[in-house]
Amino acid sequence: MTSRTALITGASGAIGSAIARLLAGEGMSLALHCHRNRDVTEALASELPVPTCVVSSDLADAEAVAAMFGQVEVELGLPQILIHSAGVLRGAFLILMKEESWDECLDVSLKGAFLCTKQALRGMTKAKWGRIVYIGSTAGLTGDVSRGNYSAAKAGLVGLARSVAREVGRGGITANVVCPGVIDSPMASGMSEKRRTELLARIPSGRLGTTNEVASLVRYLVSEDASYVTGAVIPIDGGLSM
Repeated sequence: MTSRTALITGASGAIGSAIARLLAGEGMSLALHCHRNRDVTEALASELPVPTCVVSSDLADAEAVAAMFGQVEVELGLPQILIHSAGVLRGAFLILMKEESWDECLDVSLKGAFLCTKQALRGMTKAKWGRIVYIGSTAGLTGDVSRGNYSAAKAGLVGLARSVAREVGRGGITANVVCPGVIDSPMASGMSEKRRTELLARIPSGRLGTTNEVASLVRYLVSEDASYVTGAVIPIDGGLSM
């Protein structure tokens, strides 16, 4: 995998940074995307022992995404691995949800995935090899209270991945969705003790997942060993979505 270049969107997040660290261990070059947290992303890049570049882009802007891929191509070569981990959470009951909150969730998680995939397929089809992994959520499989926008965006990734898998599967390109459940991260640390207890009671494994467990699954899906896995939707949630 040392000849591969991977682009990770949302690389400053807990899951995105864990993926970056594991893929760096495989020796591949990494393009780390951020929108606002550039300092955090640059600090992550500085600790990785592989060629890296930090790219900033509004993922809902087609021209900005094209420019981002152009920068990656100049600095590291066309990415043959795309990991779309970027997402936002703007919770509210649907009856109270603002249209802006709906649009922002779908723009980053779903439209961003479409625009990045469209650009990434240029290099992948040229190389006759590619790996696309979308970071979804169990919320996209089961729905969730006060997260209708987030759930809809993550559910959309399932249809996108399976469409991509059917369109380009014969070109040596795979597309899959990883659906984390409740992961021990800064987002989860903000939960009340009551909410945490309620969630743990619903998880058959009886614990929260780790970012490293999610990253390990992604590492497998972008490897040569996963060449026959495509169109898959894989929960990593301790059984929560059963």
